Amino acid sequence: MGDLSGPDPIRVAVFSYTLDDPTCHRYLDMLAAAERPSHIKLTVWTTFRPTAKTLRSWRPRLSWHSFFSSRRRPSPRRYARVFADHLRRENVSIVHWAFLRELGFSAWRALTRAARPQARTVWTHHIVSEMTAAYRKSAAFRGLDRIVVLSRAMKKHLLADHPAGPPSRFRVIPNGTDASYWRRGGFSGKRDRRLFLAVARINADKGLHQLLWAFCGIQKEFPDARLFVAGKVDLQPDYYRRLKRLAEKLGVRSHVTFLGEVTPETLRRLYHRSLCCVQPSLNEGVSFAALEACAAGCPLVLTRTGGIEEILRHGRDCLFVPKGDPDLLQKAMRRMLVEPGLRERLARNARRRALAQDERAVSRAYIRLYEELAAEGRSARGFERRLEPKTAEFL
Repeated sequence: MGDLSGPDPIRVAVFSYTLDDPTCHRYLDMLAAAERPSHIKLTVWTTFRPTAKTLRSWRPRLSWHSFFSSRRRPSPRRYARVFADHLRRENVSIVHWAFLRELGFSAWRALTRAARPQARTVWTHHIVSEMTAAYRKSAAFRGLDRIVVLSRAMKKHLLADHPAGPPSRFRVIPNGTDASYWRRGGFSGKRDRRLFLAVARINADKGLHQLLWAFCGIQKEFPDARLFVAGKVDLQPDYYRRLKRLAEKLGVRSHVTFLGEVTPETLRRLYHRSLCCVQPSLNEGVSFAALEACAAGCPLVLTRTGGIEEILRHGRDCLFVPKGDPDLLQKAMRRMLVEPGLRERLARNARRRALAQDERAVSRAYIRLYEELAAEGRSARGFERRLEPKTAEFL
């Protein structure tokens, strides 16, 4: 008679230092997009309980658990002890390091040591600057079972930059989006022909100072042009203040609106309303905002950075410009203003590309990765059990 109990459960702890980040929300929702086999159990582990504002604006698709009630940063040793206790109690077989921003190297190294005896480990590498030399050269990093990168270019960079182990450790899994959600209610033709939109966290890597210089040139030629910037403003307060001072200096402050963090519903309306979406990033992986704009039919101008060039094609799905060049960025934005045929063609083609980056396909790729790691873990445990009698006999 066959085994009626079904496959062994695969318990995955998806670790994110914080849940108070819209990019983190997009990523975790993407992981949960596909229907999972009943034997795969995903839980998000985070340091602190999310704020009331986060829980009002975001309804996570995955259950979550926070380790500490206080917002005070725990010591690496204490964190590792609490983390190891939870691993044993929940019988976790895989730890997925999903979002480590703000965690710090010492704490991550301590948590990795706590996880290693029991669980297989996988790291998702979002942008190149995310990983300092301390991470790359550490034994903890070399001990990772898998490294997920968002593009082939990122994989090539990591392999060339340091000894990251065999290429078989890497998996290329780009980000995806819920195209049906961002399309909903769009394509009515009621776009504001003078409204530019940027969707980004307010930090220096997003290149928003370059966008202000480009917009200054646009506004001189088209005085009724406006720029909306949607994204969290509290990550780098000094940079946010410098942006506002720069807007004053350039004489465009009254035409630039910093909206702060907005709800998905508001963001969808902005994509449908805007002339085009501009992404001037200096350092990026595969931008969720770019994929959302494509799905919503909002034409895109963006810089050549990260893995988005492996998804979108210049002149067919979007307009690419070199990063750090506000003059060329201004020229691309001007083309969007004066060439309606170009806008329509780019939006039409980009919608098709967005369908190919469906978040459910990405979620299924992660499920296959978890199953692969779990199978390796079972094989390793079986090998150890077979060795035990011989070892005892030898001794």
